[in-house]
Amino acid sequence: MRRCLVSAILLVTLGCGACSSTTAPERSAQQKQEDARVAIRAGIEKYLKERSGLNLAAMTWELKEVSIEGDKATANVYFVAKEGGGEMTVPYTLLKTGAEWVVQKQPASGNSPH
Repeated sequence: MRRCLVSAILLVTLGCGACSSTTAPERSAQQKQEDARVAIRAGIEKYLKERSGLNLAAMTWELKEVSIEGDKATANVYFVAKEGGGEMTVPYTLLKTGAEWVVQKQPASGNSPH
């Protein structure tokens, strides 16, 4: 009886382990992608907060398309003024430094919000 119970527990444990191992890599890849997106958003937010003369309270912004290739990422950020309805999309290039994504300085342009 005891031997049957141990065998049953072992069978269930091994069976569940085999089932979860087939879906775990997929979930892990999705989670890594989402974690990178959150970190990229944090890097852009940090960059924006450091810009003097940029009033983030006067606008909303949303991270749109994100493309990651190794330790380099590009992201489009959509800005909308809270009053007046002005809007624009700005591309950013980021490099991964340790665990953080850091926005790379862009050449001066007339369309830049900062």
